[in-house]
Amino acid sequence: MKRFNTNEFFKFLIFLFLSLFLFNLTSTGRIKLFIAPRIIVYLNIFQVFLSLLTVYQFGKIFTTISNRPSSKVIILFIFTILIGFGASHAGIDTTIVDTKGVKAVNKLANIAGQMTPEERKRKLPLNINDNNFVNTLSDVFQHINDYNGRAITLSGFVHKQDGLNNNEFIISRLYMSCCAADAQIIGPIGRLRDSTELKEGQWVTVQGKLSAKSQATDGQLTTTPVVIIDSVKTIPKPNSPYVYNN
Repeated sequence: MKRFNTNEFFKFLIFLFLSLFLFNLTSTGRIKLFIAPRIIVYLNIFQVFLSLLTVYQFGKIFTTISNRPSSKVIILFIFTILIGFGASHAGIDTTIVDTKGVKAVNKLANIAGQMTPEERKRKLPLNINDNNFVNTLSDVFQHINDYNGRAITLSGFVHKQDGLNNNEFIISRLYMSCCAADAQIIGPIGRLRDSTELKEGQWVTVQGKLSAKSQATDGQLTTTPVVIIDSVKTIPKPNSPYVYNN
């Protein structure tokens, strides 16, 4: 007669809870707080194998008890799941700026500009959203002279970086290339006549015209886009602070 194997049952519960946790993240879209959309397909493949492993583990519950596994391993798995569950609900705070710093998008590797020379000559207003944020700004950084005077609308959170003038701040977004660990702060400088009422981390939508500013970055003189702001409006924090390379 087969016995109820408590050790294998606990393993089954760990696999089951991990499967349900990952399914919840992908079904709700909160998985994008941790990995870039292009990586999700690999996670889906992993979830298929994890589901098969969970079913297989269920069959081992009713087996003769063998060597007892280390309780420390089980505790580690449970602790990892709990930490992940808490992080998925807490989200990503804009205090990441303090540890990540601001990174100009033109210095990110393998980011191609979005516009063609013909499109740049048309001087149409730039409406930057989550889908085109990285590629469009990359083109602006790379061809800043072609965009001088161009009308622009974009949203981001306020970051008052050291070294900027009192009326300047970074219109910031978090750029994720692969996962949350490589997230970087990107965005142009915003210049407002009076920015004292804007608070660090506050989300805004700005409208203005593009200009440029020369400043020292990592010991080198670089030219950075500046949005001369005509209007600014406070907006709620979006569900995801991240933008991605399309």
